[in-house]
This record gives sequence, C-alpha cells and structure tokens, in this order.
Amino acid sequence: SNLPSPSILPSNTSYAPSPFDMASLPTLQQGPPPPLLDRKDALLSLLLQSSKVPSQSLSYAQYQATMWMIQDDPLYLNPNTNQTQYIIERYVLVLLYMSMVGIGKNN
Repeated sequence: SNLPSPSILPSNTSYAPSPFDMASLPTLQQGPPPPLLDRKDALLSLLLQSSKVPSQSLSYAQYQATMWMIQDDPLYLNPNTNQTQYIIERYVLVLLYMSMVGIGKNN
C-alpha cells in the first residue's frame, strides 16, 4: 500500500514567530505608586460609594453598619486588597441586620 502518510499541518505552514508591535504594550507609570488609604478611610470611601448616599444622609442603621465594619468586624477586611466585592456583600448583610435588630452592648 503506497498511500501517503497523513499530515495534520499543511506543507506550507511556517513556524516563524509573528511580528509583535511593541507600541501596543501598556506603558508603566513612572514615579511612586499612589498612596494607599488607611483601612478606615478606604472602608469608609468604599461603603459610601456602594450605598450612593452622602455621608450626611446616612440612616442610623447605615451609620451603625459602617462603624461596625470599621471598628468591630472580627474579619478586619481591608479594601486595599482585592476584597472589595466581599466587603460590599458583608456590608449589605450587616446593614440588613442593623436595620432589623440593631446592635446591643453584647453583640
């Protein structure tokens, strides 16, 4: 049997690398990185942005939830890391709790 051997690639395939446009790469920023906010300021900023309410218009439950997240949350989440979605979800749950039950001295 004089059948040709099967080939996966066509015979005219080139293995040379394709040209790469260096101008399409993002440029690195020069200088120091922007300063990170301290945890309290970063949390406050994130929570106020997520609630879309000016800080002067916070309800008592929103204020309680915000202060609990900043001062008493045992997880001590930091928005300077990549935990922002988790922080917002946790804030919504704490806000729901504060709206319905509030916080006592033993909580």
